[in-house]
Amino acid sequence: KPPPPPRSSVRYEAPSRATQPAEQVADNLAESLPAPLMRQTEQASPERPPVEAGPVATEEAPLQEVTLKVSGTVLSASSRQPLADITVAAAVFPAGIVSRENFPDTPQNWKSREMYGEGTTDADGRVSITIPLVLSGRETGICAIAASGKGFGRVLTQKSFSVSDSAEVEVTFELAMEGAAAIEGTVTVEGTGEGIPEIVVSAQGPGGTVKTATDQNGTYRITDLASGEYSVAVEFRETEFRPGKELPFKKIKISREGETVRNVDFSLERAGIVWGYVLSPEGSGVSRANVMLCTSDSPFSQMLTAMASPESVLNAFTQDDGYYELRGVPLNREWRLYATSPSHSPQLADPFVLTAKADAVRIDIYLFSGSVIRGIVVDSSGQRVPDADVICAPAYGRLFQANEAPIAFRDGRSDAQGTFTITEIPPGEYQLLAVKEGYRRALRGVPVYSDGYSEIAGVRLELESAEQGDHQIFGVVLDDRGQGLDGAQVRLVAVGDQPLEKITTTGGGGRFQFDSLAPGYYMLTVTMDGFSPVTVRRVRLDQETRVAMRRSATVRGVVRVRSGELPATYTVRAYLIGDDQGRSGIPAVMSDQASNEAVFSDPSGAFQMQLNAGLWRLEAVAEGYAPARVEITVQAGQILDGVELVLNESGGV
Repeated sequence: KPPPPPRSSVRYEAPSRATQPAEQVADNLAESLPAPLMRQTEQASPERPPVEAGPVATEEAPLQEVTLKVSGTVLSASSRQPLADITVAAAVFPAGIVSRENFPDTPQNWKSREMYGEGTTDADGRVSITIPLVLSGRETGICAIAASGKGFGRVLTQKSFSVSDSAEVEVTFELAMEGAAAIEGTVTVEGTGEGIPEIVVSAQGPGGTVKTATDQNGTYRITDLASGEYSVAVEFRETEFRPGKELPFKKIKISREGETVRNVDFSLERAGIVWGYVLSPEGSGVSRANVMLCTSDSPFSQMLTAMASPESVLNAFTQDDGYYELRGVPLNREWRLYATSPSHSPQLADPFVLTAKADAVRIDIYLFSGSVIRGIVVDSSGQRVPDADVICAPAYGRLFQANEAPIAFRDGRSDAQGTFTITEIPPGEYQLLAVKEGYRRALRGVPVYSDGYSEIAGVRLELESAEQGDHQIFGVVLDDRGQGLDGAQVRLVAVGDQPLEKITTTGGGGRFQFDSLAPGYYMLTVTMDGFSPVTVRRVRLDQETRVAMRRSATVRGVVRVRSGELPATYTVRAYLIGDDQGRSGIPAVMSDQASNEAVFSDPSGAFQMQLNAGLWRLEAVAEGYAPARVEITVQAGQILDGVELVLNESGGV
C-alpha cells in the first residue's frame, strides 16, 4: 500500500483572493503522489463524438403579444383622501410562486424582472402602468403591486389574471396607506456591548421585507412601515459574527400608524473565517465542491447535535477555481472541514482552532480519486435483477467512531443485466445493500474494504422475494389487574422489511392473532381508551405475547398567549419525570411511555392528553413564542382539568 497523500494544508492568515491563483497552490503536489494515484489522474477521458443539433419538438402554446394594464387608486387610510406623488411598482410572476402571505422577492428587486413597470400617482391618487407580457396563451399569472412614498408605510397587494385572446389584460386595485412607522435598535458584540457596523437587519411584515444596515455605532432604523406584525432578524450569515445565547430574531407588533418601536436590540458573538481552495491532484481547482464545517466527534454524535441545534450546518460551495469561504465559524473550539464532490472521493481536513487573535485560517483541501466497486444483483434463484437500488454506506461501527478519516455514502442502480458500479469510495470498511420493491430489505449489507484507489470487482448482492410465510403472532392483552381486555386495537408493523401493517381488535378475553407471516422483525402497538398505549418491540414468532396495559390519566387544559392572538397551530409535549412505580431520572425517561406529543389547532387553545400515572412536565410550543412549562402529578384513572400554559413573545424563535 502506498503512503497516504497529503489531505490538507493549514495556515493561519486572512483571505486575499488576488494573491495566489489556484493553479499555483499545489505546483509540486502531483510529483509527490504515490504511483497508483498518479496513474489514475493521468488517464484521459475518452473522446465523445460530436452530437448534431436537431429540431426540438415543443407542445407549448405560441407566445403572443399581450400587454397588462395595471390601474388603481392610492388613498390615505385615516382620511380616505387620495394621495399624490406615491410611487407604485408592479411586477408579474408565474402563478403558484406567490401566496397571500409570501411575496417571492422584495419590491426593490422587482426592477430586474422582465415583466415590470412603475408609475406615480396624480393629484387624484390615480396611476396607470402598462407591462408587456411574455406569457403563453391561456396562462395564469400574478401581478404583485407595491406602493411607497415619503412619510407613509409601504403596502403590498396582488392580483391574479389570465391571458386571453385579447391583446390587453387589465387588473385594478385600491391601496390605503398609513403614516410611516419605524423599528429601531442596536446590534452589539455579546459580552462587550461594542456596536457592530454594516450588518443588515430586516423586517418582514405586511409590506414585504424591508432591510437596512447598522451605522458605525451598531444602531439601525427601519422606516416606512405600516402597522402590523413584523419578524425582525439580523442577517449574520456570511459575516464574521454568529448568534450568541439567543437567535437574532424577534417578533414585533406596530399597533398604530406613525408609531416607532424602540430598543429592538440584538447581540452576536465574534466568529472567524475559514478560506482556501479545493484542489485536484493536478493542482487545478475543483468547482462546486461542498465544504462543510464538522468536528472530530463520531458521525452519529454530530448528527444528533445538528438535529438539536437551531442553526444550520455551516457550509459553502467552491467557485470555478476551487475557492471557498466559511464565515461565522465559532472561536475557541477544534474544527475540521469535510469536502465532497461527485467526481472525487471525499476528504477530511486536519483539525484547526480559531481564537480572537488568530481568527482567520487558510485550509487547502486535496481531493483524489477513490476506489471503484463493481458487482451484480441477483435473486435467490440466481437470476439477475435489473433496476435495483444499490446503497454503499459505512459499516455501522464506523458511524460511532471518532471522525478521523473521510467516509462516503454512495448509491447506484443495477442495469438491465443486473450489474452496478459505485465510484469514488475513500479508504475504510463499507457495506453494500440492494433494495427493490417486491424483495425483502436486508438488515445488514455485504461487507467490503476499500483502500481508496483499487477496484473491487465481483461483489454479489442477493435479494430474497417478499412472499408471505406460514408463521403466526398471537397473544393476550391484560389490564393492571390481570383481566383480559376486549376491544383493544392491536397494530402489527414489520421492521426492516418490506412495508407491512396489519390491524386487529382483541376479543374472547383479550386475545389477538396474526397469520401468514414471513420470518423477520415485528413490532406491536396496543391502544385503548382509558389506557396508555403500549409498544412491544421484537415480537417473537409462534410464541404467545402478553401485553399489560395501565390505566391512564386524562389531562385537559388551555394554551394562551400573554399578548396577541394564539397561532393557528400549537404543540403540547409531556415529559415523564418520575412514574408511580418509584422510578425517576434516567430509568423513568427510558421507559416506552416517557414522552407524549400532540399538535392542536383549536381557536380556544384547548388541549387533551392521555398520560400514565406519575410526575410530568408539560410544555407548550408555538412558532415565534418562548415555550411555556408546568409540572403536574396525575393518578391512574384521574381526570385533571384546568391546566394553563401561557406563551410569551419574549425570547421566542
